[in-house]
Amino acid sequence: TNIIAQWVRKDVEAAKTAAASLRGKQAGTARTAIISELARQDPKAAWDYASQLSQAAGSDAWMDPRTQVIHQWAQSDPAAAVAAALGIQDAEKRNQIVASAVSAWASSDFESALAYAVKIEDANTRGRILQNLANTQNSDRSRMFDVLMEHAPSGDSFRSAMTSLVHQWAQENPRAAAMAVKQLPPNRSFSHLASMVAGAWASSGADKMEVFNWARSLPEGQARVMTVNSIFEAWARQDPAAALGMLSSLAADERGDASTGVVNGWSRSAPADAAAWAAALPAGRERDNAMRSVMNRWIQSSPADVTAFVARLPEGDRASVTGSMMSAWASRDAASAAAWLQRQAGGKAKDEGLKALSRQISNEDPEAALAWANTISDPQIRANQTESLAREWLALDPANAKKWISASPLPREAVQRLMK
Repeated sequence: TNIIAQWVRKDVEAAKTAAASLRGKQAGTARTAIISELARQDPKAAWDYASQLSQAAGSDAWMDPRTQVIHQWAQSDPAAAVAAALGIQDAEKRNQIVASAVSAWASSDFESALAYAVKIEDANTRGRILQNLANTQNSDRSRMFDVLMEHAPSGDSFRSAMTSLVHQWAQENPRAAAMAVKQLPPNRSFSHLASMVAGAWASSGADKMEVFNWARSLPEGQARVMTVNSIFEAWARQDPAAALGMLSSLAADERGDASTGVVNGWSRSAPADAAAWAAALPAGRERDNAMRSVMNRWIQSSPADVTAFVARLPEGDRASVTGSMMSAWASRDAASAAAWLQRQAGGKAKDEGLKALSRQISNEDPEAALAWANTISDPQIRANQTESLAREWLALDPANAKKWISASPLPREAVQRLMK
């Protein structure tokens, strides 16, 4: 690199000729050194040289030699750099390299770069650039929000740009970010944005009722569900007792999502306490969801503590909790989960565990899943589970599924239904 750099200063053409005679890694190193040195002296010349090499760089735009030039050129003459990048024929490379050029421009003159970006006619290029600009630290968040709403095309680039912007905004001024997110129209609203803001706002020490009332004001749907969950998770991480106090004041139709958030936050620091609280809830959707959430987290750190906790539960509560535990455990370590389940005495709890285990492994190993389902002791649950798993297998792999079904212990009526 040092040799080539000095050679370029004395005789550019000779250095290029020498680099062209090299092969492999040495050739790449020499070309990189030429581009780097030329970019300091004459960015246009560096661009022309890099353009001759671009086809050898492969399909990845970030490995294109022109990307190396663009950062330096955009610092000294951004308009010329962007104009050159806009001339690239390959659309994907053009979008990425133009976006890189404008980002480099923005580091020294954000306002000029933004003004240029919104005038670009090609929607894909404009969207990629705005996505990069939304991720910078020196932008006015409120103004950038308005720019994205007005000029960013809908799709992945808008989603990524708005996510980057809202993430930073929520750390700096969560209330302002919350008010902005609420303005998003249905066709540009994303559930995770409201949840992201809510978590940051609730963790900032803001008035709990203010945050929660904002969440309540969101339209019914996934965004509100995730937001309420996120708020209570943030509170429970800081103060489980206060989160439980707030939870107790809610109407029955609001508790479900909030309960899941409480155990998500609480189980980070005291999973056993969170599990005990969830297990004491009345039977139903709220308890099932809360228990599933705490099991998902607790099983990662201590399967032995989880199985001991389940063993201590009253027999009437053990079945549903065993199912939640097995779903969480089998998704991470199916072999260990199955080995534990095999050692358990028969009964409703084991049947629920077998049902959950077979469901969890059915995509990876449908035949093994059916073998486990066939050991369920309750004949009705066994028949329903095996038929359900067999039907799913038929959709994925008809030949092998039909072979298994034809020789299976399923009732004749079930076999006939499946083989139609």
